[in-house]
Amino acid sequence: MAVAIAVLAATSTALPVAHARAATTAVRQDFDGDGYEDLAVAAPSATVSGRTRAGYVAVLYGSAAGLRTGAKKVYTQASPGIPGTVEKDDRFGTRLATADLDGDGFTDLLVESGGEHWQQGGIDRQGSRTVLWGGRGGFGSGKVLPAASTSPYQGDLTVTGDFNGDGHEDLLQRGRLQFGPFGRDGLPASTRTDTEIVDGDMAVVDAVAGDVDGDGITDLVTLARSYDSDDSGDYAYQLNYAHGSRDGLRTPAVLKDAQGRWIDPATSSLAVGDVNGDHRADIVLG
Repeated sequence: MAVAIAVLAATSTALPVAHARAATTAVRQDFDGDGYEDLAVAAPSATVSGRTRAGYVAVLYGSAAGLRTGAKKVYTQASPGIPGTVEKDDRFGTRLATADLDGDGFTDLLVESGGEHWQQGGIDRQGSRTVLWGGRGGFGSGKVLPAASTSPYQGDLTVTGDFNGDGHEDLLQRGRLQFGPFGRDGLPASTRTDTEIVDGDMAVVDAVAGDVDGDGITDLVTLARSYDSDDSGDYAYQLNYAHGSRDGLRTPAVLKDAQGRWIDPATSSLAVGDVNGDHRADIVLG
C-alpha cells in the first residue's frame, strides 16, 4: 500500500458573518439536489434574537452561474422544522459535517451545538448533534441525534464516510462507529463501539476521512498528541492511518515517510484530497 504525504502552506477564507467572531467551519455539498454544489458556513458565536453565542448556519445555494449570494438562507434552532430552542451559549454550528445519512440522494448537514445542555436517559448532557435533512428547496426539517454514548459530554468531533463500503454513509465519533442508512428518527442501521482510532495514550487532535488506497472504501487519518509533555514541555505527535474494510475501520498504523522515518507534524492542520489527480486521496499536513 502506498500512501502519499504532502506538506503545504495554505490560507483559508470565509464569508463575513454579522455578530460572529469567526465562521469556524465551511462545507460544500448538494443540499437541494439540483446538481450544483452549495456552501454552508457556520457562525457559532453569532447573536440570534438577542442571545449571544446562540449560533447559526448560513447556506448559499449553487446554480449554473455559481453560488447565489443574493439568496442566502440562515438556519437557527428557531427556523421552521429545525428542532431546539435559541439559547445563549448553545453555539449552534460549532462544527459541520456532510453526508447523505438517510440515503435519499440529498446531502444532509450535521450541525454540532457544543454548548447545548440537554438530557437523555436521566443523564445531563453537553453538546448535541442535529441533522438538517436535505431536500428539494433545501433544509426543511431536522432531528437531534440520540446521545452516542453514556458520557455526559457529546461534543466530540464527528467524521463521516462509508467506512464499510456498503454504499451508505456512516458516522464516527470517538470509538463509536454508526453505520448507515439512518432513519429519520436519527437511529443508525447498526453500531460498533470497539473502533480504535488512536493509541490509548494519545488524544485526537484532528481526524479526516477519504479513500487513500483507492479501493472504494473510506479510510481514516488521525493526528494524535500525547496527553503529557516531556521534561522540555514538548508533546509527542503521531499521524495514524486506519484502513476501511467491509467490517469497518481496521486497527490504525502509525505512518512513516518514504525514508521510513517517523512523521513529526509541526502543526495541527490536517486534510485529505486528490492532489495529483490519480483518483486517490492524498494526506496533507499544513
